[in-house]
Amino acid sequence: MRAKVLVIYTGGTMGMVPADEADPDSPLVPAGRDRLARAIVNPPGDIDWDLIGLADGAGGTLPPLDSSDVGPGHWTALAAQIAAAYADYDGFVVLHGTDTMAYSAAALSFLLENLGKPVVFTGSQLPIFVSRSDAPGNLANALAIAGWPASKLPCIPEVVICFADVVLRGNRATKVSTGAYRGFASPNLPPLARLGIEIAVERALLRSRPASDAAFRADRRLTAQIMDISLYPGITVSQLDAMLSVPGVQGYVLRCFGAGNAPGDPALLAVLGRAVAAGRVVVAVKHCPEGAVEMGLYAAGSGLRHQGVVPGADMTAEAALAKLIWLLSRYDAAEAAALVGRDLRGELTAG
Repeated sequence: MRAKVLVIYTGGTMGMVPADEADPDSPLVPAGRDRLARAIVNPPGDIDWDLIGLADGAGGTLPPLDSSDVGPGHWTALAAQIAAAYADYDGFVVLHGTDTMAYSAAALSFLLENLGKPVVFTGSQLPIFVSRSDAPGNLANALAIAGWPASKLPCIPEVVICFADVVLRGNRATKVSTGAYRGFASPNLPPLARLGIEIAVERALLRSRPASDAAFRADRRLTAQIMDISLYPGITVSQLDAMLSVPGVQGYVLRCFGAGNAPGDPALLAVLGRAVAAGRVVVAVKHCPEGAVEMGLYAAGSGLRHQGVVPGADMTAEAALAKLIWLLSRYDAAEAAALVGRDLRGELTAG
């Protein structure tokens, strides 16, 4: 059985080349789509695939991007591009830089509602043009997951990251290494699939596939302004107040100590309370990757709860940011705060 996959090239390390062709040590910049296409050899034989660039929303195509430049406007454009081609393909592969891949994958998981086909993010730690590159293997694996009818695999109807030897739920993944081939981990959920000689899919972990593709839709609203701020030893009341008072910001992801702890200084906690009272949603996540926020387990966390800070359960910071942007683009602050701790796309473990 054959399969058809759409590959969307947004940029990233996979397609990087030296800015100065005469100087191999010059800074890397993204190559064009055609040059990348010429470097792709021996794709899976039963999978037909089309390689296109990221749409610009006005009928054209954006030049390839370093993922440091990718943001909410690109996320909505990518969602719209997938929606426009949804009926014509069995799955989708997004070639993306690693630096912000976890943010983009999390955002797409919320923007694509009732998703019934794989959307597979992948990239590489080394450009496809150099020796020992991990790009060919990552791309072949991503095509196999997206082209599941030809690969004789279960359909994974989710946004995922396929990298090295694992397939991770996109909104559970975080980048953990710049130097290892396995650049991503999913600290609070096992891989959805492991890639060896055989591809072993953990069917019990997969989300349910919608009964009909007719239910699929892409949300294109990401208008909310969110900040990601971090508590650190010695943070002052005036510093935190300045960050929580930026005009136009509707919500904050607050990176906390331990299981969701903060300094017990009443004045510092009062700053958080004033932000919440002013209609801003503040979501607590952890500095450490594993485990969950349990505000109230320690006295140091109780103060946050009393000020109206919302616990982010075991979400990654990337998922919390993407979720909060999405929620506050759709709902008012009270509704968004109520939905933060609810499992909507498999992004958290329901308590």
